[in-house]
Amino acid sequence: MKNAWKGLAALAVSAALVVAPLTMAGASATGWHPEPDPQCTPSDAWTETVVDAPAIPAVPEILEVSHTEYQRYSWTGGPLEGSPPNGAPGDGWTANTTNYEGAGHGTDPIGVAFDESHGSSGNADWFFWTATKVIDQPYVPGAPAVPAQTHDVEHPAVTCPPDSPTAVHPPRPVWVDECGAGNGHWTYSDVAGNGYKYVEYTDSNGRQWITVAPEAVGDGFYIPVSDLFLLHETETNTEPCPPTTVGVPTQFSAPAAAPTCDTAASFSEEDGVYEFENITVWVTRDSDEVGNFVVVEVEAHEGFTLEGLSDEWEVNEAGTYAYRFIDLPGATGETQSEDSEAPCYVAPQVVLPAPLAPTFTDLCGTANDDYAVPGNTDVVRYEVVEDGDTVTITAVPRTEGDTFPEGAESEWTFTFTNVACPAGTTPPTTAGLAATGGPDMGIWGWGAFATLIAGMTLVAYRKLVSR
Repeated sequence: MKNAWKGLAALAVSAALVVAPLTMAGASATGWHPEPDPQCTPSDAWTETVVDAPAIPAVPEILEVSHTEYQRYSWTGGPLEGSPPNGAPGDGWTANTTNYEGAGHGTDPIGVAFDESHGSSGNADWFFWTATKVIDQPYVPGAPAVPAQTHDVEHPAVTCPPDSPTAVHPPRPVWVDECGAGNGHWTYSDVAGNGYKYVEYTDSNGRQWITVAPEAVGDGFYIPVSDLFLLHETETNTEPCPPTTVGVPTQFSAPAAAPTCDTAASFSEEDGVYEFENITVWVTRDSDEVGNFVVVEVEAHEGFTLEGLSDEWEVNEAGTYAYRFIDLPGATGETQSEDSEAPCYVAPQVVLPAPLAPTFTDLCGTANDDYAVPGNTDVVRYEVVEDGDTVTITAVPRTEGDTFPEGAESEWTFTFTNVACPAGTTPPTTAGLAATGGPDMGIWGWGAFATLIAGMTLVAYRKLVSR
């Protein structure tokens, strides 16, 4: 701790030594002054507008509002020779109704005596209406607006004398240190001619320091002592930065499964959109005149770029988007005959000896009709199909690809007859064979069977089910 303080003190001294000549130079040549008592406030020239008389707003006019009052008079002055005198009200006229619009009076003349007698010339045969205008709101004329009366006063600029300079306060520097080592730095507004400058230091322990020193302060300005020689210390940030790159998940960079003899090439991932923490993947299958293919597109999320892509990928300039085409050729159709455990194995073709032919016995009558089928071997088996009186027997190689010699017969079809034996005779039987059966003889009724003697092939004798 002590050593740290000693280092700090030594740094402060060295800073003072660096900036002291600048300070003195500023005082003698540039008008730098110690902080004075504020007595003068400088300002630019400006214009003041003085109001002599305030503005008077306009007064709107008020229109006249009126209505008409009616009065009817009846002549009560006695019988007349001719019409009564106009000028009611007056002697001989008596007021009655005021309802000019009602009771059918709306068409009566106004200001003229009129006769409504029916020949009797009575006192009420003559009438007279008056109409009087009554003003409810008299007309009041308006007045226009009167603008304010003003005059301008020009104020000159104020420049303080040298003994009343303006304070200049340098902004406090800010240490910016992002993740990772060796990328921290100070930020500040160090503009030429602003009257101060920043001086940076790095001590023996790697700590970053900065101080403010006056520099060429102009006349009428000064830097307060409280803003000078301030040492700002900071610790550097060496924390590693989080990753800003993202790799494509392995399954989307993997090649397609190669085609086989009977299977087309395939890609493991289905079509669709795949969202991961910092990347999005699209898989789309398509085809053209050449064949089928898969398009895989990847896009890094904001703030990340792609990494670790092979040459199979097309990447945009920003490194944020890429795509690849994966061809999916069809089955090759190629087979192999060397390894029976490997895919597409086809046993080599072998030409077998001509198969043994079956025999058919069709004696008179039906009791002893039968046929003999050669026994199955390791290389040949026999298939029997009965359809009524017709039997079809086919020799089939056990191994796919094996064949019989060209022209060799491998299928026999025989239709049994039903010809009655002559009268008085006994139907013949198959010599040496007894009518026996076995539990594993399928749907057929079996005759006898001959055993393997001196290497001869086992022959089975069968009777038709229909017999």
